[in-house]
Amino acid sequence: MSATISSINYCPVKSVSFQTIEKCEIKKNIGIIGDRVFAFAKDLDQEQAKLFEKSPDERKGKWNKVLTLKNSPALNKYNFKFKDEKLSLTLILMEIQLFHGQVSM
Repeated sequence: MSATISSINYCPVKSVSFQTIEKCEIKKNIGIIGDRVFAFAKDLDQEQAKLFEKSPDERKGKWNKVLTLKNSPALNKYNFKFKDEKLSLTLILMEIQLFHGQVSM
């Protein structure tokens, strides 16, 4: 049996703007490195966000706290790229770089 991969797509921000990549690293029980490593959440303070990130049990039944294209269609206006340890957000013709929680324009 053989398979052909015609493209590889991943999403650095959960449920927002997939991007095509030429190569990737895949790890067992993890998947594509860099895929869905970021998410936007609402109604979580910093401590709740840390717990939400670390504990699968804490996430059960609370996915409505994560912004997705389904519950927040405005996210469709943005494109995200994660390259060289930097997350970039593009809105129409303006690029905003996000890195370690800081914003620069």
